[in-house]
Amino acid sequence: AAGLWRTTSPAVIVTGKLLTYWLCSMVAIIISIAVCIIVFKVVLRGSMGSLLLICSAFTFMIVNLGLLFSAMARDERMPVHPVMLLYIMPAFLYSGYNWPHIAKSSFVYAYSLLLPMTYAADTIRDILLAGYSPDLLLNSVVLYVAGSVVCLLTIVVCKHRCKSLVAVTLQEVRA
Repeated sequence: AAGLWRTTSPAVIVTGKLLTYWLCSMVAIIISIAVCIIVFKVVLRGSMGSLLLICSAFTFMIVNLGLLFSAMARDERMPVHPVMLLYIMPAFLYSGYNWPHIAKSSFVYAYSLLLPMTYAADTIRDILLAGYSPDLLLNSVVLYVAGSVVCLLTIVVCKHRCKSLVAVTLQEVRA
């Protein structure tokens, strides 16, 4: 198993991890929605299909971001603090989750367009409360396309890392 990365293409490895984490994320979302509706009596005015569409697009993007961050990490001990500073905190502050987009400066609004939560938060809120979101399909497509681009970047990073590992291994063997 230690040499698996040598014989398996980075695209296969990234795709396998993506599908595994994405499936687990969707199971967690379905359980969370069920708990909200059954236990906490949250009213779902929209369709479950619409809610699952935007949630699946959001988790697709987030899982791909996580894979990219992990592919760029030097090792498994690299702290997650940079990830928190680069994504998690700004996502909650600037996504529209806390305050509306019209209350933001133009710079903050432009920055918020880079955050996946921006495309999911209002859409999920609209589906839950109003039963419909006019931006559902557009935001879902944006998240799936962006997730696909990030996935391709992850594959490129992994290919580069594999080449570097092979070069280091060859140098160790020669020494």
